[in-house]
Amino acid sequence: MWIFVTIVLAIALLTSVILGVSGVFCSAKYQQTNLDIVPGDLKSVSVMENQASSLALIFDGSLISGQKIPQKIQIVSTEIGKNLLVRAKISCDNCSGVFFSTTDKFVYEDDGYYYLQEVLVGGEKALFADYLQISPDANLVSGRKYIVNIVVECLSENSPVSDIW
Repeated sequence: MWIFVTIVLAIALLTSVILGVSGVFCSAKYQQTNLDIVPGDLKSVSVMENQASSLALIFDGSLISGQKIPQKIQIVSTEIGKNLLVRAKISCDNCSGVFFSTTDKFVYEDDGYYYLQEVLVGGEKALFADYLQISPDANLVSGRKYIVNIVVECLSENSPVSDIW
């Protein structure tokens, strides 16, 4: 009886290890997570035609309200020879008054997205944001972790934008 139990436990352990490892690799393919905000650091979001990519940045609530933290975010096209239309959306879970200062290359529209004003040439990059800004009236709790999500969507230059976006 104990041999049967040992075999069943070994199979269960092996199965959970395989599923855990495959889950880590599959989830990391399209989303970069657990990246702490490091002042002055440069973070990149790689994009491809007709796909969405995301970047999740974690910061501590001990950051001071009214602060402007240098944090560059760039969008990188990984497909050589394909020109892309790009839009991005920023959200912060359980926090308000936290936003990125975007560059002049992007314009904010009423639908909540920032649109790149030019085509992103294949293999090139565009600087999306320079700073993380915390509003003076943001109510952040010291010691609590907050997550800023940036979702970047791309279409082929020749896509029917009005039908899709």
